[in-house]
Amino acid sequence: IFSEFGLDCGVTEGGCYVMAELPTATDTDSAGFADLLRTQAKVMIAPGTFFYTDPRDGARFVRIAFNKSPHTLDEAQNRLRQVALRAGREI
Repeated sequence: IFSEFGLDCGVTEGGCYVMAELPTATDTDSAGFADLLRTQAKVMIAPGTFFYTDPRDGARFVRIAFNKSPHTLDEAQNRLRQVALRAGREI
């Protein structure tokens, strides 16, 4: 879902969270990106700054939880697509 939105997501090794790098085309930091998704798509992700000893190391990353039902994940994908379409980008 989030890879389609431009995030560089790694493959998890059994956990229910993934750290994703922000798209290189955006100049916003992780807090701004998380706020954008919260306000425009009603999708919650956590800024990466919370997960690093030095918050600057997490400024280009967000933490995504995917321990949700398939219905909830489908709804998140639909909301992200709507935000992308409003921004002029189809995913």
